[in-house]
Amino acid sequence: MEQFKRHVAYKASIAQLLGSKFIKEADLSYLLIGDRRVSRVNIIGIVVGVDDAAVILDDGSSRIALRTFGESLVFNGAVGDSVLVVGRPREFDNDRYIVPEIISKIDSRWMAVRKLELKLIPEAEKTYEESEVIRETIDDDTSTKVYNLIKSLDEGEGVEVERVISGIESAEKIISNLLKEGEIFEIRPGRVKVLE
Repeated sequence: MEQFKRHVAYKASIAQLLGSKFIKEADLSYLLIGDRRVSRVNIIGIVVGVDDAAVILDDGSSRIALRTFGESLVFNGAVGDSVLVVGRPREFDNDRYIVPEIISKIDSRWMAVRKLELKLIPEAEKTYEESEVIRETIDDDTSTKVYNLIKSLDEGEGVEVERVISGIESAEKIISNLLKEGEIFEIRPGRVKVLE
């Protein structure tokens, strides 16, 4: 009797999943991340979209869809939930997505833990250039002001970016940096919400 072997679910950022080479072999599909063949992933992100076909997840580095084919996607959450996903990366017509095995709602503070974990990954295994992510130095007081403004204006459905930008100089750059850092997320195009 042949014993079933479950592959390791490697921790990764969505940007790594999207920036890696996808290889499809007869018996296995995987991403080539550094020297690892990653056929299962473990990611943490925020749900930014839900419909019958997919759940869209954002971890601050990028977005990816969770999809199943031939069966309905079982997800008992809502937009804004922080979730841990274990699943298999797949590609169809150059579109990357994850076929989830586990989708579990978690406390949003685990996002910060995962960011620290991903910083510990050796440079050789990173598939995207950190230097490509341009971080502008912006006054911390102004950044805090924008963060607090978003938080105070939000009545549950996020805040229009235009409403935040109108009052503060360089607010657009600050919002972009807050999105990259995962402090806020885009609940819908043009609407942002503080990660709590």
